[in-house]
Amino acid sequence: MTASPVDVATVQFNPETRLYIDGELRDSGTGETIDNIDPATEEVLGTCTDAGTADMEQAIAAARFLADFCTRLGRPDPVADERFANAVVRFENRAECVVELRKTFGEHDLSHWKKAFEGFDGVWDVMRTAREVHDDPQVLANGYLPRTTDANGNEFALAGSPVQFDVTPLQLRCAPRHGEHTDALLGELGFSDDGIIDLKIKSVVL
Repeated sequence: MTASPVDVATVQFNPETRLYIDGELRDSGTGETIDNIDPATEEVLGTCTDAGTADMEQAIAAARFLADFCTRLGRPDPVADERFANAVVRFENRAECVVELRKTFGEHDLSHWKKAFEGFDGVWDVMRTAREVHDDPQVLANGYLPRTTDANGNEFALAGSPVQFDVTPLQLRCAPRHGEHTDALLGELGFSDDGIIDLKIKSVVL
């Protein structure tokens, strides 16, 4: 199998380094950055924004979904519970928080919760099984599981490469079968048909 060479030097990478807070990209209040350094070569691989205390406080304040989340959950009490009132104390009491959430989510089936959280602005989704992923609309739309066909005409899905060049999904081909190209390769090396058959009889090659 061969692949088209890619001149990495011509590929333009423009990573975003600003902070993402409250649905928008922002510069750090400190105006400072941090270099990401390769420990083996000490080469600077990239630069990211150094968030300060004010940035952290804004990010915590932007976590505005608790009241709506609890309403949809049918549990208004966590909003007034001092253990869960904000992101800081929720993290400190995360074990108790998880226990309460699991207990509540266990009271209804998945279809109930999908309907309850429809239109919710917070980040959430259904955890799919390996089989369900094959039918997920977003997986299909993004080409995460492209399909290919083997030498026997059997069609199946493979996990696609997470890297795309020119916004083009990778076109996958199946790997060669065991010994599929043995005859062709030995022929290129100068072996005759009889010689290849003799090697196969002696179990030297497939």
